[in-house]
Amino acid sequence: FAILYATTQKKKTTVNYAVYSDTGQKIYSKKYSGMVFDGDSQPILYKGRIVWISSTKNKTKLYSIPAAF
Repeated sequence: FAILYATTQKKKTTVNYAVYSDTGQKIYSKKYSGMVFDGDSQPILYKGRIVWISSTKNKTKLYSIPAAF
């Protein structure tokens, strides 16, 4: 399974992506800067990518990262 979460430091947001095995061991992780993930949308797996939308300041943006591990 995969976990997406965002962290913010000094006004810079980073999306963190982590993949875990069925035994709970982390097998892959990557960080993406310049993206927003606020938990308001439900990410989906589409054609080998994790896709979600985020709405901030009256703008809606589509984000996509490779579903890699």
